[in-house]
Amino acid sequence: MTATTTYTVTCTGAGDTASQSSTVTVAALASTGTLNDTGITSTQCYQAGSDTLVACSSAGATALNSTQDGMVGRDANVATNGNTDGKLGFSFTAVTGGCVQDNVTGLMWEVKTADGGLRDKSKTYTNYDSTASAQKWNGSTYVNPTQTDIDAATNSVGFVTAVNASNLCSHSDWRLPTADELQSIVDYGVAYPGPTIDANWFPNAQGDYFWSASPSVGNSYYAWYVRFSHGYVNLNDRNYSYYVRLVRAGQ
Repeated sequence: MTATTTYTVTCTGAGDTASQSSTVTVAALASTGTLNDTGITSTQCYQAGSDTLVACSSAGATALNSTQDGMVGRDANVATNGNTDGKLGFSFTAVTGGCVQDNVTGLMWEVKTADGGLRDKSKTYTNYDSTASAQKWNGSTYVNPTQTDIDAATNSVGFVTAVNASNLCSHSDWRLPTADELQSIVDYGVAYPGPTIDANWFPNAQGDYFWSASPSVGNSYYAWYVRFSHGYVNLNDRNYSYYVRLVRAGQ
């Protein structure tokens, strides 16, 4: 089907002469955005019968699979894998005021400080975002957080409010990233304990848990996080205090 084109759809029941027709117009969907590569290098491929990483150009690696992560994508393309603007396929630009622009995804990211201030690298936050759902553990059961809980400086929403009030990098539309957005800056070429991120562009990074804005579908007290010691994504209770890195635009 072609976007913006109108079609007539006719349905007829099996063994029946009755039918019904309806017209539908195909919507033009917005682009889902450009994805970053993973950061896996040309020396981090597998071969049969071993967990030891080998050169992706080796016979053993290509015999196992000729499209392994380290063989394809921006990281493997000489036209996009220069290291001057980020490791391999990553491409970043520094923004005055303490931010980084991702030239691939179009997202702008907060860079943490080490000055003990509002955005200090050591600060952690709970992740309550609604007074209408049970998100807070009170020691015996989950209860609805109060607006005071949500607006607290030690909660993600309160932190977002404070950063927007500070007009970070001349912008006041900062927010908590989705899990997919946060995972887009993970460098899977960095071994445990990380941090699995390009430290040249994201100094003061922590190799630990970072909250996202993505909620659990099944439980209101869960939200998704990205752990920057491994780069894996999982769920946990919102009352845990994790790190936060804000983003703007995109979504």
